[in-house]
Amino acid sequence: MFNVYENLAKLCKARGLTPSGLCVKCGLSKTIVARLKANPEANISAATAKIFADYLGVPVDLIQHGLTENKKAPSISDEAMKFAKIYDALGGEDKTAVSDLIKLLEAKGLKPATKVIPLFGQSLAAGSGEQDLGGVFYDDYEVPADSEADFACRVHGDSLEPYFHDGDIALALKRQPEPGEVGAFYVDGEYKLKQYCSDNYGNVYLFAVNRDKADTDQTLWANEEHVLSCIGTIIMQRISLP
Repeated sequence: MFNVYENLAKLCKARGLTPSGLCVKCGLSKTIVARLKANPEANISAATAKIFADYLGVPVDLIQHGLTENKKAPSISDEAMKFAKIYDALGGEDKTAVSDLIKLLEAKGLKPATKVIPLFGQSLAAGSGEQDLGGVFYDDYEVPADSEADFACRVHGDSLEPYFHDGDIALALKRQPEPGEVGAFYVDGEYKLKQYCSDNYGNVYLFAVNRDKADTDQTLWANEEHVLSCIGTIIMQRISLP
């Protein structure tokens, strides 16, 4: 039986990482790999696999299905291999100098360039909704410098499964979602993560991605009074509307 966690751990180890460390660098919740480690039969969403694959520089298939006889994960990048060959060709004193420089850089705790985005302090409900507690608070959250995310939010509930689970951190853009995309909304005093759609009559439809939670769908009719504001759009693969 293929074990997603063990495969991911091998890919990470070849790059001096741990699966938990990979989550941090990708701006994802560590609960993703904790769940994989706890359940050997657990799988990983296509959206998360792509984020991991892009960071590790490997095909998505390698994350989800592992190695084959004709496909092996590179232990180091081509650039690193080039420097390794140069290092091997150096004389004793030069090798020592390079080694000392590397140790100095390691001591400084070098890490890939990052940026800080706000983490929505009140978890957004991927279910029936979370009551407004009278304020919105943000914490600093670190993501790779090239991440397109404008902010992050913690998922509450299970109606975004299998893409996000309770406690996961979702990255988001500060823009209105297009039909079919998942948005972060403030609706009548509650924060929600729902798949968005609207019609030509001004009606707004908010759907649970997990159709087992269809009872949490909500229709905001144009002729009714509602408080609705869009906080942003969740970064994830596009999925079909119900």
